[in-house]
Amino acid sequence: WYQRRVREAVVSTQSTGNSGVYVPSHSLSMACISGQAALAKGVEMINSDYAEIVLVGGVEYLSDLPVLVNEKVRKTFLKMKNSDMSKKQKLSLLSKIRPRDVAPDVLKVVEFQTKETFVHNGDKIAARFGISRWDQDEYGYRSHRLSNQAAAGGKFPFVCSVQHSDTNDTVSTDGTLRRWTREKMSKRRPVLRGGTVTVATANQPCDGAAVCLLASERAAERFNLSPRAELSPVSFAACSPRTDLLLGTTHSLARLKLEKGVDLEKADVLEFYEASEARFYLNSQPCKVLNTLKMSSARTLV
Repeated sequence: WYQRRVREAVVSTQSTGNSGVYVPSHSLSMACISGQAALAKGVEMINSDYAEIVLVGGVEYLSDLPVLVNEKVRKTFLKMKNSDMSKKQKLSLLSKIRPRDVAPDVLKVVEFQTKETFVHNGDKIAARFGISRWDQDEYGYRSHRLSNQAAAGGKFPFVCSVQHSDTNDTVSTDGTLRRWTREKMSKRRPVLRGGTVTVATANQPCDGAAVCLLASERAAERFNLSPRAELSPVSFAACSPRTDLLLGTTHSLARLKLEKGVDLEKADVLEFYEASEARFYLNSQPCKVLNTLKMSSARTLV
């Protein structure tokens, strides 16, 4: 576990070192906002003239979560590393370990403080703001339909083929795409008893990685780079993990418009990344947010 966490912490250094090019680098660990935080950090470095070109990215592999050991077992092994201890003393420590102590502790994908899953939080938000199962299914169906249309229309040319290290199988398509019908979605049972979030309206655990090259306008001209987009001001919002987990989108959009003067109407599209349709519906539905910000729901994607 600790070795694995150390390797994750220096993924940026490994990436540059393996290429033979050594530049200042560091990693961020902020759960699902890590990639966006890295992007914002890169923008900040360029705007402050610390760098002209910054390579940022994110990586996740939920298919291979670490399996931890009991705290008692871990501390016992650490004590046994003491070279001054005799074999008898080490055996005495081991004898205190009981069978129940060696049971594996599988890491769960939960919020660190509340220990709740995103499904729990999605159900709480749906109940709190009156978001019905029908509303979630409608937005979910729209999301799946648009994603499949974009993939079929060749809108994902930036997806790179990768080879699995164990099986040598090549992955060249987005494995998170699902072909749900509206009727099929309506028949799915809620994940939790008494809830409204289903497997069709919540993100599945998945692996993935992304990388983005940021450059100042001066660097783009010098190296003849063709920008895909221009990054506007970035805004983050801190929310209570017990009541408003991942509702930062709502607060951040309002801050961008009201505090930083960003004209959202000039955006061709507004893309949201949410863990459940309940949260996205709250973050983007016209009667709660879009009317306030004068945004069109037809230009939103999730």
